Amino acid sequence: MAGYQHTDTEPSYIESREGLPPCRNWRADLQSNWNAAQSDSGSTPEVTLPMPDLPFDILGEVFGHIVPGSDDPYPLIHTASVCSSWRSASFDHPQLWGRIHLYPRHGRVHQQEQLLDLFLERSHDCGLSITLNYSPFLQRVSGTILARLWSQVGRWTELFITCLHPNDVRELLSPFPSGVSLSRLNTLTGVSLNMLNFQFGDALHRDSFPMDILLTAPRLHTLHAEIFEPYLSNTQKQWELPDRHILLSIRDLVVVPGKQERSLAASMQPGVGLLPFPHAQCAVIFPRHGYQTLIIEQTSNLISLTLCVSGYSSHNAITDAVRGLTLPLLRHLFIVYIGIRGHYIVEPGPLAPFIRRSSTFLETFVLNKVPMATKDVLDLLGPLLNLRDLTIREIDPLPSVTRTHFPITRELFNRLLQDHFLPNLRGIDLDWRSSVNASMYETLLTQVVRCRGLQKVRHYSRIGRIGGSRYAFENDLIPYFETEPMDLEPDESDPDAND
Repeated sequence: MAGYQHTDTEPSYIESREGLPPCRNWRADLQSNWNAAQSDSGSTPEVTLPMPDLPFDILGEVFGHIVPGSDDPYPLIHTASVCSSWRSASFDHPQLWGRIHLYPRHGRVHQQEQLLDLFLERSHDCGLSITLNYSPFLQRVSGTILARLWSQVGRWTELFITCLHPNDVRELLSPFPSGVSLSRLNTLTGVSLNMLNFQFGDALHRDSFPMDILLTAPRLHTLHAEIFEPYLSNTQKQWELPDRHILLSIRDLVVVPGKQERSLAASMQPGVGLLPFPHAQCAVIFPRHGYQTLIIEQTSNLISLTLCVSGYSSHNAITDAVRGLTLPLLRHLFIVYIGIRGHYIVEPGPLAPFIRRSSTFLETFVLNKVPMATKDVLDLLGPLLNLRDLTIREIDPLPSVTRTHFPITRELFNRLLQDHFLPNLRGIDLDWRSSVNASMYETLLTQVVRCRGLQKVRHYSRIGRIGGSRYAFENDLIPYFETEPMDLEPDESDPDAND
C-alpha cells in the first residue's frame, strides 16, 4: 500500500529461493524417502529435515497456524526474529501480517501505533482483518490509530469491534470520501455500545448507525451490529437504506431492529419486514424495550434464529416478534436471556404456534437462562419430531421467582424417558441451578441417556459458590451470551408496568 515502505530498520532483502527445491518436488522426495525407509527397515523411519531448509511455502503454512489462534501480535514478531530464513519466509507471506489486533494491554499508545505501522507495512497490499478491544473505562483509541486504520479502509476484509467507545466507532465508520468503498469487506461484527459497560455520558449519536457505509460493501456476508444497547431513552431507530436499497449479500446477521413509536408499531401487520436483509440465513434479534417490534419478513431463507430477551423487554417482546411468522426452512432456534435480568416469567404466548408452523426441519433447540415453566417448555418441544439436539440452561434463581417457574424438573425428565417424545433426539445438554435436587437430576439424566441411547452429553464442571453448586458449560453456538445477567429493581424490570 502506498505510504508504507520498508524503513531503515527493516531488511532490504528477501532471501532468494534459488537453490531450494520446488514445493511439489520437496514433498515427493520426502514421501519417496519415507517409503524407502519403511521398506528397508520395516519400522518407523527417522526422517528429519532442518527447519531452515524447508521451502518458504511450507514455512508460511507453519507460521499461518500461529496467527489465527492468537490475539497477541508478538508471537509472529518473535517468529520473524529467529533467523534470517524465518524472517524472509514471514516477509514472503504478507497475509500473515494482515491480522491486526489492537488492545490496551499491548503497551502504551505510542507502542500500539508502532505495532500498527509494523503490521501495515509488512502486510503490503493484502487484506486486513482488524480486531479492536478497548475498554472505555481504561482509555480511548488514539486519533492517530483511528486515522491510520481509516486510511486503509479499502483493504479491510474483516472488522471485529469487541469493546469500543461509541464515539470512536462513529469516527472509525464515518462517511468515506467519494470513490472510497469497503469493496473487500466481508465481515463486520460487534458494532456496539459494548454489552458490558453502560456508562457513556459523553457518547454522541447513540441512536444512529452509519447505514450508508453498508452500501459500499457489496461483499459483506456477516454483519453483527449493535449486539446490545441498554438505553431506554433511545430515539426512534429504523434499519432503512436510502431509496429502499436492500443488502442481498448478508447471510449472517445480529441486529437490534430499532424502537418503533407505539402508534407506528400498532399500525403494522404481522409479516411486514423492517430489515433490508432478505437473504439472511442466520439472524440474532433483540426485540426492543417493551415495544412491539416486527423483526423480519416472511422469508424462506432463514435457517437459524436467535431471539433474545432481557429485563428491558416487556412480557410480550419475544412473542410479538414471531406472531404470524412462519420459517419453513428453520433448523436452529435459540431463545436467550441476556444482559439485564427482570423479575418476571417469560410467557410462551405465540411461540408455541410459531414453532409448530416452523417445526418441519428444526433440529436444534436452545433455551438459555430463560425463566419459563416446565409445562410451557414441554408445549414448545412437543411438535419437534425431528429435533436432534436439546439445550436447556437455567438462570440463577430470581428473588421473586419460585422453583416452579424453572424448566428443569422431574416432569421434564419423565417426558424425556418416553420414546415418542422427541423421537429423533441425539444430544442433550442440561444445566440446572437447584442444589437441593442436583443428585436426583443427575440420576434421572443418566437414566435418560441410557434409555434413549443418546450420542452426546455435556460434562459439567462444578464451581463452588455460596448456597450450593453451580453447573457450568460452554455452548459454542451462543458465544455472545455467556455474561452473567445483572438484576434490575422490581419497578424497572417491566417497561410496560406503568402503562
